[in-house]
Amino acid sequence: MDAEPPRVPDAGVAAYSKLSDRAFSLALMESEGRVLEAIARGGPLERLLSDLVLAIERLSSGMRGSVLLLDSDGLHLRHGAAPHLPLAYRRAIDGVRIGPSAGSCGTAVYTRKPVVVVDIQKDPRWRPYRRLAAQHGLRACWSTPIFSRERRVLGAFALYYDQVRSPGERDQRLVQIASDLAAIAIERDMADRRLEARAPAQSYRGTGTRKLSARELEVFRRIAHGESVKRIARTLDLSISTVYTHRARIFEKLGVSSNVALARYAVAQGAE
Repeated sequence: MDAEPPRVPDAGVAAYSKLSDRAFSLALMESEGRVLEAIARGGPLERLLSDLVLAIERLSSGMRGSVLLLDSDGLHLRHGAAPHLPLAYRRAIDGVRIGPSAGSCGTAVYTRKPVVVVDIQKDPRWRPYRRLAAQHGLRACWSTPIFSRERRVLGAFALYYDQVRSPGERDQRLVQIASDLAAIAIERDMADRRLEARAPAQSYRGTGTRKLSARELEVFRRIAHGESVKRIARTLDLSISTVYTHRARIFEKLGVSSNVALARYAVAQGAE
């Protein structure tokens, strides 16, 4: 029998609120790097998405995260990961149909826009699910669509709270980073499935990466695998400033602007 997930510990609320903006940004970057590294190593999609949710939960105030995946029929949402949501609730929303009044996630996927519900019991988009949410103590839910590189909707990432609440600037950053990382994990899983069904995996030497020098290619591999600049510098016996220079050149040559975008590029190229 499946065990009921533990509630998010309240101790995290105080720690989260006391973080300075700089400390929060550093913690977010470290979490992002760990998740990218886990995605690069591979594994079951639900485990990777659960790791992502847990990483985001550690940076928020009493939040419980959830990932729902758009079914191949394009009409229903399926469970992806929600390690701290009650099992009965997860089962109840597994297979929910998307629409203009389908809670936060179903509406976000249907409209292709973020949905912020401050009070579930008063928001009309939650009318069909108010009783279910109340049974499990869920009062607020913000959701954002997960998009592929081609802007195809893959699912939704949601933040649940046990109290009426509006999102702050940090919360908005968290949900955006989370949806970007979820997209990478989902697209990586889809790419792996395609490769299993047909030809062997391609190498990093795709059309775009042929522009890179041998050293830039090595730095590219390591960034795509979630390694930090300090770790890359130490491993390759380079100065940190040299790694930053290589990274800037890689970004310019490949037309990307962040480590997350670089990881998505690597997935799209079928990189190993």
